[in-house]
Amino acid sequence: MGQTFTIEVQVAAGAQPADGVEAHLGFDPGKLQVVDINNAPANAITPGTTLPQELLNVVDNAEGWIDYAAGAAFGAGNERSGTFSLATIRFKALGATGETGTPVKFTFTPPRKTEITGPGAVVVLRWYSDGNITITP
Repeated sequence: MGQTFTIEVQVAAGAQPADGVEAHLGFDPGKLQVVDINNAPANAITPGTTLPQELLNVVDNAEGWIDYAAGAAFGAGNERSGTFSLATIRFKALGATGETGTPVKFTFTPPRKTEITGPGAVVVLRWYSDGNITITP
């Protein structure tokens, strides 16, 4: 316990152009805490560079959620495709989880709906992968 580690939130857009991504995640605040590089509780995560326009970046460590959104510069040709880093989350382990681990999950329920937008439309999200973190004493 007390160890820190990072999780990279990636977008695998393939050939589909993406000009905005909104990611909402939940975690157990009794097991994990989002921290900054000095290991102090953080109120934001580290943005990626592929979508440079940060639109939302809020962490609530007491409730256990992260809301992050970023987009490309406005205008045709600024969309991104392929696989890229949306943001990086630095967690501190607060308590042991046992063998089952503790989840970090995307949220898809409005108003905290994870989604990707392309030029003029919402892109169909075909799959996603939640995380599960095991903390040992």
